[in-house]
Amino acid sequence: MADGPISLYDIRRTFQREFGWTPGEISLNATVAQDQRCCWAGRGIYGLWRHGLIPGPRRLLDVARTVLYASGSPLSQDELTFTLRHLGYRFHPASLHQMLAREPAIIEPRWHCYEVDKGETPGRGLGLGLTSAAFEAVTQCTLLRTRAALKERDRRLEADRGLASEDPVYTQGRLDTVSPYGESSTGLNSRQTG
Repeated sequence: MADGPISLYDIRRTFQREFGWTPGEISLNATVAQDQRCCWAGRGIYGLWRHGLIPGPRRLLDVARTVLYASGSPLSQDELTFTLRHLGYRFHPASLHQMLAREPAIIEPRWHCYEVDKGETPGRGLGLGLTSAAFEAVTQCTLLRTRAALKERDRRLEADRGLASEDPVYTQGRLDTVSPYGESSTGLNSRQTG
């Protein structure tokens, strides 16, 4: 039993090892893609709900919309990329940015921060093909997994910078320090703000 998502190639190898035959590549791809028990995790990669993947979406855009919908607050492109990878999805960050930029149901309240326009996209509009009760369960679980991923991201950033979470210098992605000129600096030049 796999601990995470696996490629169609590995599924075919498992068939050969366990049953002595392999299904055709196209038929295996079509079968797995239509089976709602299998969760899409990237091009030719599938896993299960227990692996942390979201059931229903078959495209990166749909997965990103579901995470943004569940999070309830805007996520930066870096936060969204880290969250999706932490959940087990495999993709190139540039393709995510291009998809988000072209999707009308995703708004950008700040530069490279995204959220789902919930007025335009109610839960049923995400296209997961789930019942209302199942959608609510998926949304709640996705919210918890997103929070865990963002917490892990913050932990790694703090460790990389040698800072602790209670350190007053580190505040959610920006550094609050005193500049060499004695002015307080919060990521913006003090002269520009006032």
